[in-house]
Amino acid sequence: MTGRGVAIVIAAALAAPSTAAAYPDWRDPTSVGAPQEGVLRFPQALAYDASGTPDPDPNAPAGPYVYVADQHTFFVQKFTVGGAFVRRFGGYGSEPGRFGTTSSSASPTTGTVGGIGGVAVDARGRVYVLDSFNSRVERFSPGGEFQSQFGTFGAAPGQINAGINGGLALLGDDLYLGDQDNDRVQRFHLGPDGRPDAPPVVFGSQGRGPGQFDIVAGLAVDPARDHAVFVADDRNNRIQRFSAGGAFEALTGTLGSGPGQFSNPYDAGVDLAGHLFVADNQNHRVVRLDAGSLAFATSFGGAGLGPGKLNNVRGIAVAPGADASGGVFATNTSLNQISEFGVDGAYVRSWGGDGRGPGAFMQPRDVAVEANGDIVVADTRADRVQVLRASGAMETWARISTALGTPTSGGGKREFRDPTAVAVDPRNGDVWVAEGGGHRVQKIPQSGDVAGVVTYGGPNASSALGGFMEPLGIAVAADGTVWVADTRNDRLQRRDPVTGAWTAFGGFVHPTAVAALGDGSIAAVELGAEPDDATGKGRLTLLAPDGTRRASFDGLDRPEGVASDGRGGVLVSETQRDRVVTFSLLDGQLVRTGELAAHFTRPMGLDVDPGGRLLVTDTYANRLVRFQAPAVSEPGGTGGSVAPALTLTLGAGGQFPAFTPGVARTYTTTLAADVLSTAGDAALTVTDPSPVAPDRLVNGAYALAQPLLAAGAPLPATVKTWAAPVAHDPVAIGLSQSIGATEPLRTGTYAKTLTFTLATTQP
Repeated sequence: MTGRGVAIVIAAALAAPSTAAAYPDWRDPTSVGAPQEGVLRFPQALAYDASGTPDPDPNAPAGPYVYVADQHTFFVQKFTVGGAFVRRFGGYGSEPGRFGTTSSSASPTTGTVGGIGGVAVDARGRVYVLDSFNSRVERFSPGGEFQSQFGTFGAAPGQINAGINGGLALLGDDLYLGDQDNDRVQRFHLGPDGRPDAPPVVFGSQGRGPGQFDIVAGLAVDPARDHAVFVADDRNNRIQRFSAGGAFEALTGTLGSGPGQFSNPYDAGVDLAGHLFVADNQNHRVVRLDAGSLAFATSFGGAGLGPGKLNNVRGIAVAPGADASGGVFATNTSLNQISEFGVDGAYVRSWGGDGRGPGAFMQPRDVAVEANGDIVVADTRADRVQVLRASGAMETWARISTALGTPTSGGGKREFRDPTAVAVDPRNGDVWVAEGGGHRVQKIPQSGDVAGVVTYGGPNASSALGGFMEPLGIAVAADGTVWVADTRNDRLQRRDPVTGAWTAFGGFVHPTAVAALGDGSIAAVELGAEPDDATGKGRLTLLAPDGTRRASFDGLDRPEGVASDGRGGVLVSETQRDRVVTFSLLDGQLVRTGELAAHFTRPMGLDVDPGGRLLVTDTYANRLVRFQAPAVSEPGGTGGSVAPALTLTLGAGGQFPAFTPGVARTYTTTLAADVLSTAGDAALTVTDPSPVAPDRLVNGAYALAQPLLAAGAPLPATVKTWAAPVAHDPVAIGLSQSIGATEPLRTGTYAKTLTFTLATTQP
């Protein structure tokens, strides 16, 4: 909570007194929408835990267990074979124990997919995860605690370039790794710490010949017999068998859908009886071969919605003792389910929550709140807009796949291709949606009626007025003026609510979000550089309604969201730093006033609802978070409530008498202040925010030799503290400046703008 800056000027009057508004203390974060546990978002890696190791939580359901990893969640989830959720671990990031890209350049519209290429479980129940984007393998305990890791990016033996997928298979202490973009398999012998204790055995190269690969996807090891290794050779549409030492032995498969044919096989699994199961991804089925001869035996699944149907099979896991009653697990990836079958293809069951279900999210990028409390979410990776009505009803605006019954991308009215931002027209509740992937914006009635939808721009990128290239932000001002962050065109566009004409405002570098503030100003944030080079180059800019720039703040780290805080301040999502930063305009300058870091994972969209609660799209955590506003009253049988107040008013004074050259003297002055606080404690401090000659008065290029003192102490200084509420407590802030007899002085005015701060730890 920061007071005004005041210029201490020789022989000049102070500015008029001003009052600093208390800044809200957002608290008690909760997730909005469906629970996260057990929700799947395009599962692509499976592992069966045959160890028999119980989960360390005594209240956890008993095993056996199946581990699932998917493209958009960045978590590994643990289930019983019947689908009961047990726990999850990981999360997006490059720190130990997390998964996902280390780069800051993931496209805001295409997002980040993949991340986890494979999962395997050893005889002690420890879990090995191929963190493909970070080119490493991580080991976790049965309870999900991180234990160790190995791997670096590269093509040398022992290095990893798994792209966005790859695979893992484990037999004893030998870990086989499908090194996708190196078109090879590496066999690591693991020591007790889960790291290789010898150079790896490497086999395979890029090509179409025997023993060569074109994208190594999943792989499996025969748990019995000769421990042969089976590799899903994705783009060559075949399965290859190698000896345990990496010698090529046989292959089968061509492109097609007949017996013995495949379409992008993605994974494999083998049981003790010698049944080899292949995830035949684009044929939407599981194929069973004989592990010894590679002869075709049967297939099951097939695209569709009925029991036993499969839609894109990206992962497979097989219980060693699988039989006709079950034990073969396959990802029904496009429907976000895991399906279990018997070895002959008999369907057993399916389980898993759908990340496209009501109230669930897939990398949501923005949020806006209607005056009636309806919450509108740009659910970007799900190609939809969700409306969470204040009544509790949930609506999905999207094109619905006729084959799967799920949201999918579309170019029609109220259909979306990567919706990236939403805004509400305060006059009538119309919802405006920016589509980064569709290069357009849509105006949708509050009711969602398709007949009332109007589109602007698209379907192709355009630099013409009213055309867009990957727009990432949108806002609507109180008078209906629409502002669009036209990201790849490096500009903002403004639509006149009367004429419908579009006007462009250049001078931006990848603007990512825009907001309309209560005073009519427009706030915009930009990356400031190409995404690969954007770290620390972001900027917040305030514009007048006519587009004139008023103020800016530089040095932000990939800001991707901006909003009014409802109290005259500005909220910015500093996405790469996983936090929300708060700003106020003080004497014409944007001043950072605080931050909110509540365990975010790449937060982006922001808005404040009519009750003063803050909503944040925690994008790579696939959730919407709501923070409560500070309480303003306490219940009681009678009486009144007290709203939070922390007010600092600066009055007269603060002028030093004229400095006399050649005379040693300490000059003093007093600045009057009035303090009102309803907080449990408060402190008044004074600081010098200037990087030029800190804590010293300056006159152009000249600065005084000795520091300015406040309350007898060098800056920053504490003037006074309070241990209880006060009302209009007068404070005389003493300022002093010593000048030596031999100190040269320059003709003119020595001055400095100071910041007086009234703050509390007990609002």
